[in-house]
Formats: sequence, C-alpha cells, structure tokens
Amino acid sequence: MPATLPVLFGTLFIGTQSVFGIRAGTVEPPFAVVDRLGALEIRQYGPRVAVEVHVAGAEDAARAAAVERLTAFVGGANLRGEEVAAALPVAQRPEGADPGPGEARLWAVRIHLPMHARIATLPPPDDGALRLRALPAKTVAVLRFTGVPRPTRTAERRAALAGMLAGSGWQPAGAAEAWFYDPPWTIPALRRNEIAVPVLPREPG
Repeated sequence: MPATLPVLFGTLFIGTQSVFGIRAGTVEPPFAVVDRLGALEIRQYGPRVAVEVHVAGAEDAARAAAVERLTAFVGGANLRGEEVAAALPVAQRPEGADPGPGEARLWAVRIHLPMHARIATLPPPDDGALRLRALPAKTVAVLRFTGVPRPTRTAERRAALAGMLAGSGWQPAGAAEAWFYDPPWTIPALRRNEIAVPVLPREPG
C-alpha cells in the first residue's frame, strides 16, 4: 500500500519537528539578497540541480500527485535503488498554454537537490516522466507569505509581486512559480510559502 502524502512529503523535511510543524534543520539552496523592495527580496541563486515532473490537474491535486512521485525517487525508486538527499523548496509553476474548456492545466513541479549534487553522479529515475535538471544561476524576486497555500492565495500573491515590481528597478524575465517549504501538518501561521519570478535590471528610460 502506498504511503500517505504527509509521510511522503515529510521525507523532504529533514530535522522538522513534526508535532507542531515547526521547520528546523532543513536544507535549501544558498542565495544572496542583492536588493529589497519593502517585503520583496531580490535574490541571487547559483547553479542548482533539481528533479522535476509534469502533472495535469487542479493546482493542489497536481502538486500532491507530483510530490508523491518525486519523493519516491529520493526515497530510492530509481535505477540504483539509492536514497537521494533532497533540499527545499518544492517549486510549482504552470506549464504550456492556458487549457481550453474541459482541459486540465499542466504543472511542472520540482524538488531541489543539495548543492554538491551532479546529474552525472545521480541515479537515473525509474519513473520515465521524471527529469533531472541543471538549473542555471538566476536572479529572482521573491515574495514570502504564510498560511495554507490554496490556489486563490497563490494567485493573489502572484498579482501582488507583479505590482511591487511595476515601476521598480527590476523587470520580470520569466514565469512566476510558487515555492513551498513546509509539510501539510504545519501550523498555517508558521508556514513559509513564496512566489518567485526571474528578474533583470530594468533598462533606464
């Protein structure tokens, strides 16, 4: 019988105090804050490695299905049967064109792997839909928020981030995505969620 989603998701949160859902001792890609616009941070990330899968469906359901497959990979469901260390956040972004009537939205969901990870040395996934990806260095604008990240809430925060960038010294340079740092049982007020979008310095004039 498959493990429940909270158990699977919990494998990503090494050191988390699960009784109260307080994050502690987790690993995430290092970054430098190069600018601040009120609540908005402009972060510089170096190259990273991630494992990603595309899943169609409603936002919450697609994320749950993707996390189950991704955590199976890090738990040993790969061609070498090896456990793979995972880092936060879990990232989700809409993929492809807007769906037509009666069609499901396609989502790309990924988890990050530690900074020492290299695709050449990682075990290949045994799930043909999973892909190991080398992510380039990137500057991103990040807006943090708490609470349960329901679709209406993430959409609201995406709009807020876009509004904060308008007229600033930074312009969007790609699609926004949602980042999640906590397991489902975390107290909503203590959850760390973020909306992130790649940015470039805005040209003068």
